[in-house]
Amino acid sequence: MSLKTLVDACTSSKDWTHAYFLIGKYLELDTQSRNGFKKLHENWKEVMLNMRLLYTDYQEHDVIIAALMNLLRDIVADAVLRDRMFAEGWIPRIVEITKRSDYCRNRALKTLSRILMHPSPEISLYLYRNSFQQLCSILFESPPESEDADLVIQIMGPTLTGLLAVGETPKIPTTFARAGIDVVRLRALVLDRMQGCLYNKPDNAASTCHELMIIMALAYAYPEVTLSTPRVLECFVACLRSSSLQIRVLGMRTLHSVCGTVLGPYSGPDVVKLVGAMCKGYPAHLNARFAAHAPTQCFAEESLNSRMKFQALTEETSVSLDWVKFGKEIAKNIIAGEAAIFPLPFSSEKCKLDFDTWFDAIPFAASVLRARSDFDSADLIEVKYLMNVGQWMTAADIARKGAKRSPNIGFWYQILCASAGEAEGVRLALEGLKCPILAPYTRSSLLYTASTRSFSLALKNLTSVEPGDRVHDEGLAYLNICAENLETLVKVAAPDFTALVVAANLNLLVQILLRGPEISPDLKALESTIKDAREISEIDDLIQGKGVAFDARKVKDIILGKLVTVSTEWAEFIQCTNASSLALVELAAKASKPGAKVDPQELVDMLNKTHLEEPQRTTAKFIRSDQTEMRLYRCSQCQNPSAAMRKCAVCGQACYCNRECQKKHWKAHKKACKSAVLSA
Repeated sequence: MSLKTLVDACTSSKDWTHAYFLIGKYLELDTQSRNGFKKLHENWKEVMLNMRLLYTDYQEHDVIIAALMNLLRDIVADAVLRDRMFAEGWIPRIVEITKRSDYCRNRALKTLSRILMHPSPEISLYLYRNSFQQLCSILFESPPESEDADLVIQIMGPTLTGLLAVGETPKIPTTFARAGIDVVRLRALVLDRMQGCLYNKPDNAASTCHELMIIMALAYAYPEVTLSTPRVLECFVACLRSSSLQIRVLGMRTLHSVCGTVLGPYSGPDVVKLVGAMCKGYPAHLNARFAAHAPTQCFAEESLNSRMKFQALTEETSVSLDWVKFGKEIAKNIIAGEAAIFPLPFSSEKCKLDFDTWFDAIPFAASVLRARSDFDSADLIEVKYLMNVGQWMTAADIARKGAKRSPNIGFWYQILCASAGEAEGVRLALEGLKCPILAPYTRSSLLYTASTRSFSLALKNLTSVEPGDRVHDEGLAYLNICAENLETLVKVAAPDFTALVVAANLNLLVQILLRGPEISPDLKALESTIKDAREISEIDDLIQGKGVAFDARKVKDIILGKLVTVSTEWAEFIQCTNASSLALVELAAKASKPGAKVDPQELVDMLNKTHLEEPQRTTAKFIRSDQTEMRLYRCSQCQNPSAAMRKCAVCGQACYCNRECQKKHWKAHKKACKSAVLSA
């Protein structure tokens, strides 16, 4: 059949579905099997040349254009082919068709929606910069209940969230203002759809997720507006009532991030304020918290005693010049508690060494201890010195050697956590908490590190992949580790522990995140946790002299102020989230992996485990336009599917879209790829 004969056959039928069948047959396209996609990879240039001719020369024939859009929709299920299409300039051609008002526009919108089914920051960036105004125009002019409006929402959601991967979100206000996009109208329209769920069709489980993506992206781009817009805050609080953990995490993560951007993290008080508050005394209803701890365990009391001990030690040493005792006493105090080293003026009639302060004498005392082979004491005081002068990496190097030599001392792990990444920091904190030599302050610090970093990792992991994935399972582990350590920290830490107010507020957020819809309207199950957060916040206010606003505290205030009312005012939206695509995938994952909460030790083992299992190729399922199911292999790095992946030459299991993905994945893959099991 010639190209002219094909065109005549297509145009004579006036049925785009018939044209779709004829053109697919002419191009020998088979998108119903993996082998068909493989053949398309091989014949790509010839196929796309003919499609380009049809697109360019027969614009006036709607049936041909609509058929081409549908064929492209089938093809882009393969992410590698999708990326080749983008590189060859097909997306601008598809966007051009959306400017029509006929059924061709509908097919073009469906193709764009399928293109964004697999993440691509580059494509998201292109659509945001070049086509978002056109998408807004379609959304604003289309009836709210129309399929075109729904498709635009499905395109906008992944487009805007894709900008997070390339750091473009802060530039959204400028770009939108330049393009004349009515952000207020867009936000209100999407919120109307979400709150009423009037246009969320029962058969479109993805709709709610895409609407939420849009509101999330706008929240990141306009953080101040978000905090001053009650309806947007209600939307995110309503997410916390969903039965889907992923929806709850998305709501919590957005609130926490927005509050962090506007207010910043917590800034703790200095020792002077701590001691000042202690001297003034606390109200009777707060004294019970202090009474549960020995005075020496409270931070203000310990800091005051530490200064007195250090001053007495310097006076003694100025006479005796016993540098061994000087160093050993400081080391002993470090192990026993948070021993501060003060820059008291150095003076000694007998000493010929020239120091400005006793603090400056610490490295010399450390060298004397090393000469006596007392390496633990020497390292302890030198690490403390290096911390105070800001040389954290050097301090961590010494602490690492100390932990290897004397692993029972928890102080080493406190230092190592400070310079470690998030995941490594959690692992080190959990190891440190097992140490038998663990001062109360060091224990509280390690609990704080384990819980706050686990919280951050849980929010990231639980929103980055689908339930059932290893990364998602690690996210669940982090969330449970966070909950367990926060609960312990609030119970055992001194009431004036520097960051306890963060932990107390975060503890409430995590309990809400875990329990979700199970929380009764009267919040009775959270009474004790709310009381802890309120009283510890009051203690911090008395220490700081004012109410200090920071991310976790602001999020807590927002949630408690709206958690009850959203249950009724956003009831339809909450029901939609329970039936959303995220919720359905979550339910399927639970069905395949039934079981109760993982034992805490199993969680620790999961984080300590180096993944040496033989890599397995995974597949992605999608539904074609004719409702048949298709599976393609996923890239081991970006998780995008394709029929033509390049395999790892060593293990033959890991597979990749391209060389760039293989390079990015090597750091993680080499542990398994070069393991003894595979090498054999």
